[in-house]
Parts: sequence; C-alpha cells; structure tokens
Amino acid sequence: MRFRDLWLCGVLGAVTITSAAMPVRPVQSQKAADAVDLSYIDSSFAAGALVRPQQAMTSKFGKAVIENAFNGTEFEDVTKEFSTNFGVDLNDVKQLAVLVRERTLAKSFGMRLPAEGEPGAEVVNEVQLKNQMRQIALSFHNYADANQEFPPATRKLSWRVHILPYLEQQALYEQFDLDEDWDSEANKPLIEKMPDIFKSPRVNAAGKTSIHVFVGENAPFEDSLSFRDITDGTSNTIMAVIAGADKAAEWTKPGGLKIDEETPTDSFGDLDQPALVAMLDGSVSRLDGADEETVKSLLTHAGGEVINWNRFGSQNAEPDPEANPTIIAHCTKPIDQKTAVAMFGQGFGDPKKKKGNGQEYWDVDGYAIWFPNETTLVATQSKLLPRLMSNRKQDSKLRKLFAKEGSADVLLLSDTESMPLVFKQMIEGTPMPLATVTEAWAAIDVSSKKHPLLHAQLEVGDAKPAGVIQAVLSGSLAMGQQMMTPENAPPGMEGMMETLGGLIKGVKVERDEGTLTYTVRKPADYEKQIASLKPEFKKLGDAIRGARGAATRARKRNSMREIGLAFHNHHDVYNTFGSANGKTKADGGRKGGLSWRVHLLPFLEEVQLYEKFKLNEPWDSEHNKKLIAEMPDIFKVEGVNGEGKTSIHVLIGENAPFGDGKTPLRIREILDGTSNTILAVVAGSDKAETWTKPGGLELNEENPLKTLGKIGETFIALLADGSVRNVSKTIDGQTLKALSTHKSGEVTGF
Repeated sequence: MRFRDLWLCGVLGAVTITSAAMPVRPVQSQKAADAVDLSYIDSSFAAGALVRPQQAMTSKFGKAVIENAFNGTEFEDVTKEFSTNFGVDLNDVKQLAVLVRERTLAKSFGMRLPAEGEPGAEVVNEVQLKNQMRQIALSFHNYADANQEFPPATRKLSWRVHILPYLEQQALYEQFDLDEDWDSEANKPLIEKMPDIFKSPRVNAAGKTSIHVFVGENAPFEDSLSFRDITDGTSNTIMAVIAGADKAAEWTKPGGLKIDEETPTDSFGDLDQPALVAMLDGSVSRLDGADEETVKSLLTHAGGEVINWNRFGSQNAEPDPEANPTIIAHCTKPIDQKTAVAMFGQGFGDPKKKKGNGQEYWDVDGYAIWFPNETTLVATQSKLLPRLMSNRKQDSKLRKLFAKEGSADVLLLSDTESMPLVFKQMIEGTPMPLATVTEAWAAIDVSSKKHPLLHAQLEVGDAKPAGVIQAVLSGSLAMGQQMMTPENAPPGMEGMMETLGGLIKGVKVERDEGTLTYTVRKPADYEKQIASLKPEFKKLGDAIRGARGAATRARKRNSMREIGLAFHNHHDVYNTFGSANGKTKADGGRKGGLSWRVHLLPFLEEVQLYEKFKLNEPWDSEHNKKLIAEMPDIFKVEGVNGEGKTSIHVLIGENAPFGDGKTPLRIREILDGTSNTILAVVAGSDKAETWTKPGGLELNEENPLKTLGKIGETFIALLADGSVRNVSKTIDGQTLKALSTHKSGEVTGF
C-alpha cells in the first residue's frame, strides 16, 4: 500500500464503523472516548473527515452490528493488516482526521491552480486538457485511416480544419471553401467559430489557440506525413503540443511551431510547467523529467534517435507533497514510529530526521511525519508543519465545524469559502444554484441511540437559491424513497431493503431561511432491528467477502497486464524481453546479477528506484541488498510473506522461454506464437523468492503443474502477447507443457 493511496483513509474509517470489521475488546469509558483534540486543525484546511473507530466499535450498538454481521476470523486479518501497515491497532485509534487544502483537492480533481500569490490567474483542468489532446490524437489517426496520411499543416487551411469531420464538426467543416486561403473573404468569418476542443490555457482572444504541430526542416508536418515516414517510432515522436499563450495563432491558419535546435524546450513558448504533448501513437503526457536532448529527439520523426521514452514523462516526475492530505491520528496506545514512517513515506525518498520549532520530525521529499507524543501522529506537507507545531491556539472555521457535532462516529466537512477556485470548477454545469453555498457537513453515528443515524447540513446563505436547491434535492429523495422497497431488493436482501426504506420514509429536506438539513433518525427499536437483520447482514458480509476476493484477483490480473506491457516496451527499446539472470543491454551487457524484474522498473513508472541500483553489482551486494525492502506493489502477491518476496516468475529450463536464464528472449524466437506461450506466472507462495534475485522457475516438463508449487484452484499466467489468463489447475499436463515452451511446435489454440 502506498501513501499516495491514503485518500482512502477517511473511507476506511467510515467503512470500519458501518461494517465494524474488527474484534471488540473493553477500553476506557465513553466519556473519555468522547474527548477530541482538534487543536491541529488550523485555517489552512478546506475540507476533511474525522473518524472515531474505537468509539464505534466498543459501543453497545457497534458490538451488535459486529455480532450480527461479520466473521470474527476475518476481523483479525484486517486488524493485523492495519497494524502491520500503520504501526498501531485500529482498536486503539481514538480519532483519525484526514484533512485537505484547496491545492490538494485541486490535484485530486485534475486541476492546476495558479501559483500561490498569483491572484486572478486561470484555473487549468488537467484532466480536461488531456482528454482534449486524446480526442485530437484520435482524430489524427481516423484521418490517416481514411486518407493514408496525417492531416496537412502547410496548405491553405490548417490541420485543425481538416480534422473537423473526425471531431463531430462536419457541419462546420462544410462551411469552409477548401480551395481558398484561411483568411479569404469566404473563410475569414469562420475564425470566430472555433470549436471548444481547440481552446487552450491563458489564450483569451476569440478564434485563437496554442495547440500546434511542428513544421520546418526535420519536423513531422513540414510535408505530407504517413506512418511509413515515422522511422523513429510513433511512441517516440510528438504529434501536437499545448504550447504557451505567446504561441497562440488563429485556429484556421496553416503552419505550426518551428523547432528551436539550440534549446528545444523553447519551441513550446512561455510555459509554467513541462509541455503537455500528444505522441503520434495517440498517448498523452507531460514532458516531466525530459532533458533538452530527449525533447529534441521527440520533436523529429526520422532522425534516427530512437530513445527510451518510457523513462521520461510523468514516470520520472518528482513526488509531489501537495498531492497528499494531512493525516492526524490520536491513539490510546503508543505508535510504532518506525512502521508509521515507512508507511507514510512510501512513494517518496529516504526519510531524513530534521528539527523544527525545537522538535524532531521525519522529512521525506517535502512530506513530514511528526510524533508530538508517543500516541499522536501528524503527517503533512513539510511547509505546513511549522503552522501545526506552533499555531495551535488560533481557531479555524473547520475546527468549529468539527466541534459542532463532535461526538459523532464519522464527520465529513467542507468549508467552501476556503476553496473558492476548486468549488467554482466543481459546481460548473450543475442544475442547482450552488455558488452561494458556504459550508457543508454530515455526521454519521451508529454508537449512540440518542443521536441521529445521519445528520447533514448545507449552509446556502440566501433563502432564494436555498429554496431551489431544496426542491431539486427533495425530488431526488422522493425518487429514492419510492425505489427503497422489498420488490426492488436483490434476492435475499428484502428485509434489509424494507428496514432501510422504513428509516428514510417520510424524511424531508428541511429549510430554515438559507440553511438546509436532512436527518435520518434511529428507530425506537434500534437494537432489535439490528438483531432482526442478522440473515441479511450475513448475506451482505458474504457478498462483500466475495467482492473483495474478486477485486484482489482483478488487481493481480491488472498488475500482470502492466508487467506484460512493460515487457513489450522493453522489447521495443532493446529488441529483447530481457533475460532471467539480468544480463541485458540495459546494463551495457554487464553480468550484474539483478533480476528481470529490476530491469523492467523503468517501464513500470519506477525510474527513480531503478536508478538507485548499481547494475554492475550482484543483487545481494551491500548496496543492492538495501533496496530489497523497496519492492514495488506490482510484484506483491497475496499470501506471500517476507520482506521483498514475490512469487511472480518467468520460466527457465532447456525448452522454456527464458532458457538458461542468461540468453535474452526475443519475440522472433517464440515460434509457437505469442498467444500460445507463457511469459510469466503467479506461482504458489512456497515458490516465493527475493524480487531482485535473478533466475526463474525451472520447468518440470514431466509434471509442468508441479513447477508452480502450491497453487489454489487457478493460477494467473501472462502470455507473450500481453494477455492475462486465469488457468485452472485441472489443465491437461500436455497443454500446460506446450504453453510453457516457446518453440516446441505444439500450438495449443489456448
């Protein structure tokens, strides 16, 4: 688990409370559990969640949910996993807060805010920009499919005009006179009709765009361009770029940008971050980490400079502390600080001990982990830490909101006035007048009979828009109430659906001037209803466990797909899949003794980790041994324990694809066909090995299944064509042998 995934912490707590997925043991009194520490929540935060696992799980009603709903053995597994990851048992977490600033929210929604201290600048929606470029790239390919060449850039009208029919703009395209220049009397009036897809950041002039192709000597679009002309490869050649606003031109005007030979990145104009480009293969990314020489290579299509593009782009970007929330945990038992630092530092660099405000903390590339005392953890952006250390007496709006419903099990809060830019983007296009909303919060409580199950409030500030919002929400609620009947329930869940329907029956969205509230109260026979739902709870628990199992299998299949893609990208660059024993062109042919997994790292978004290895040293050298603990999640296998261990293997042996382990495997050597040959497998946990250690599984040709060790009913196989299959252990031995060899002449049709 990586810290960049910790957005799920709030959800984890909520799910923990509602599912009560933990064993229960006696703790301190309810009064002591109710006490909360909000002093670290200052005015820098715009939204957050506060969860009280211990309170919910030790309450009378929390216990009832546990006893009626879930399997105790599974609780222990979840508890153990949490403790292993975070250094504290979830039963001992009194309060967990997940807090975000506006800039962190922007990152999660794919928005790029102006630099701090730059008021009035434009908010850029990164996701939208990438989707624009993907659509443009797709239209290029559709044009090429129809015309056997890419759209022309240097004729009477721009390439943008020529791709209009492939952007659902046929009617606009037919208004152009294709035999006349872009600024002719006939075509000039159409400049102001530029489609939104060509709009670009900071370009406000009507009919102008900074989305360009490249023209001039050695540039792709100086003349007609077809696939056969792209000798450097489509994944190594830039198709189009969103350049700086200073490069804006009329969208119908032919031409493009010239390549600056001396400083290629200057070709893109005035940018405040690396250029966003669409490659000729249709992929879209920012040129993060690409040096001038690399950019120069990417700007030409036939320069003979075939580079490893996979080592650049976002894969080589520095970790961004602003993308992560602030986590504050108050516990009743001491936290294992070493485990917590390792957990919260994942995805960054090596932790470094520092001092600030007279106190020690750990810093990992701009992200700080601080332990004010042995039972409290604060993980936040390093630049925010001084505020949290010293500014604890100053109140904040978010702190007041938390205090309002301080005794609830889960609180979800947002102060919209603290995130004006993000909120404006979020509500754009909604059917409700949300612009005047100042705050929103919801409290969920299962542990106390006197508190509502759910209490939500929206402060609109003005009665008129509040009335409109009330009408829209009331309509949605009425529709939901009509659907919440046993007749609409999944088989076996009729009782639960009837109970839930009863809870919200008659509930309304209430309004008092500019304040909207929605309250779901607990029934008088709350405990009895929980007990009556035991059969439905059991079915729900079984369904959740089944879904978790399916999700785990799906994740591993997806991981194997990524590994397959990495193998093929490696082959594109080095003309081999590599060798099992680590002697590859990637390390200059030196017999470094590192596994194939290590040499796939640059193609798995792990360039920084790859560059830590000493390729001319064996896997267990003093230097390389230290990196065993940094095994990427993609190589983790459920059931495999031990630091840096994996059971994902290639096959070696006389007739196996990776042979003696020393000779690199090439596609042309797979004579049985790539769809009939296993490239890698997820073997049994008894076959686990250190991920950096070279080698593979020795193929047992007499009993191929025995090669895989103690597997379950199925095992996952990655085929050489990149596809992934779940293979039953009942597979015929001869068929498995044929799949495990690559040039035996046994084509299985698998």
